[in-house]
Amino acid sequence: MRPSWTAPNYNLFEQTMTVEVQLQERLLPYASANDLMTAIVGSEVRGISTPQQVNDQWVFPITVASNAAGEQLSLSYYCDKLHRIFTINWTQFDATVAPTGQGGIYLPKFVE
Repeated sequence: MRPSWTAPNYNLFEQTMTVEVQLQERLLPYASANDLMTAIVGSEVRGISTPQQVNDQWVFPITVASNAAGEQLSLSYYCDKLHRIFTINWTQFDATVAPTGQGGIYLPKFVE
């Protein structure tokens, strides 16, 4: 069942960071336009994204809200074709992070 994640009210937060997250290669065969990705602090959704297909890759541009640098973020990926949510410890909130880049937070590993 598709999760009912809702976007935060960004006006309630002091800072945002925007990151283009690429879906790891192992999950690409199952990706679709119906997938979702969300950034979470504790149990609170701080950012949500739908995918964009760029050539053979799926990219999730996600804006994450916070009031404090260094908050630990989890990242959850909902795969519609598999009807499954994958969740990992992701990164710490950093408003100065570049929107695009290589590895690490830009290409998280949901499955080994």
